[in-house]
Amino acid sequence: MTPYLLTGLVYLLAGFTQGYTGFGSALIAIPLLTLFLDLKVAVPVSVLAGLAITSILALALRRNLERRKLMPLILGALPGVVLGVFVLHKLPGDLLRILLGGLLIAYSMFGLLFRLPRRRLHVTWAYFAGFGSGLLGSTLSTIGPPAIVYTSLTPWSRDQIKATLSGFFLAGTAAVACAHAFTGLITWPVLALSSAACPALLLGVSLGLWVSKRSVDQDYRRVVLVLLIAMGLGMFVG
Repeated sequence: MTPYLLTGLVYLLAGFTQGYTGFGSALIAIPLLTLFLDLKVAVPVSVLAGLAITSILALALRRNLERRKLMPLILGALPGVVLGVFVLHKLPGDLLRILLGGLLIAYSMFGLLFRLPRRRLHVTWAYFAGFGSGLLGSTLSTIGPPAIVYTSLTPWSRDQIKATLSGFFLAGTAAVACAHAFTGLITWPVLALSSAACPALLLGVSLGLWVSKRSVDQDYRRVVLVLLIAMGLGMFVG
């Protein structure tokens, strides 16, 4: 019973994080899961749990989910994914991780020290952000950063940001889950652990949403930047 209990505790924390910010569950879950699970089990468990978390958030925030905000990101990601697949073996992955990690840390530190401008961005930037996310998803298994940075620069409310990210991550995570199922990574132990984590992650997401609604926008954006720094640091050790 110990792995099931520990997985539930991990997803209580991971669900809270994503319920509050709209992203970050894998950032919390993967390092903790690999303390007691094999990586080949931890990753598909994280994908299935992430699929559940993004589904819950997309449903909870559906009133803030706007097609005109979401579709440019998804449409931009498609060619990025295709390009990433073709150039995967030609790109220096370690160098890309270091560069991306450095950019995330620099951007986030600047945002913490100075007030980042929030303005209405042209829709073209959404396509670029989606393309970058798709490319990174294919090459580094890291779909989030460009879309997160893009949404953090918009004047959208936190619920609009979280709804857009949840819809975008839902589409991406569903695609990854299908690929894992096709390649045999979704096994009965993976399904059992993911199912056992559902009550805890549901509670975590609910608590995260509750706290988010009672915090001010500046606190929310500060937490987002801190998590981006953590993602950047993770690039150096990933």
